[in-house]
Amino acid sequence: MAPMTVGLARAARNTSARVVMLCHNVLPHERAGLDAWLSRWALSHADRLVVHSTRDQAQAQQLLPAIPSRVVALPSYGALKSQGWTRGQARAYLGMDGPIALFFGLVRPYKGLMDLLEAMANVPVNIHLLVVGEVWGSIEPYQSRVAALNLKQRVSFINRYVTNEEANIYFAAADVVILPYREATGSAVLQLAFGLGVPVIATRAGGMDEAVEDGKTGFLVEPADVRGLAKAITRFFKEERAAEFRQAIAAQAGRFAWATVEAAILSE
Repeated sequence: MAPMTVGLARAARNTSARVVMLCHNVLPHERAGLDAWLSRWALSHADRLVVHSTRDQAQAQQLLPAIPSRVVALPSYGALKSQGWTRGQARAYLGMDGPIALFFGLVRPYKGLMDLLEAMANVPVNIHLLVVGEVWGSIEPYQSRVAALNLKQRVSFINRYVTNEEANIYFAAADVVILPYREATGSAVLQLAFGLGVPVIATRAGGMDEAVEDGKTGFLVEPADVRGLAKAITRFFKEERAAEFRQAIAAQAGRFAWATVEAAILSE
């Protein structure tokens, strides 16, 4: 990606345009030896950077202290609501009922699914976990852990790419989205949940604790804290916090508007 980014930036410069780069991640989550050098090379061709968390801004300033940066929250994906599945329709389509927790997106080690599986062994038995998204590498280690924890009846895998249209079904069916990441910056899955009005339980990893108001729009726990994660999941369902959290998410919809990102890109 770095050579392509540099080529595009140079082409823009040839037209006398200013170059603003929107960085979802300043550095990759899982890094190889040349990643920092490649990131510095690519981003050095920007006049200004827009990032999604203070952590990413700190990385940008360390890599390229001379290039100004601005933090703007990753926007939400509320447009998918127009594809409208009700909770009842989604659950009937999936053949599911009862408390449902959702882990969504490409499954990679840094996203902490193993921690969530461990936590599931310590939450009420009526809670079902849906893991929806293609597994990076082999699914076998996750399935083996599910079997070892006696969770086969409580954890379901949809191990494939899921389209935007189909994603709406799973979010509509879910009571809560779980993001047990060990590392993060801005999370598109978190903002997909917020855009669709679904509460979250997330870790204080990267910028997620800048987006989630603990006890208001979701619960926050420390990364890799399996016991804390299990307690948060149990508390969410035991205290029946879903309606309260959904109201708070709806009230804050403007905080994650795409217009805010647009304004940050276009500002001088």
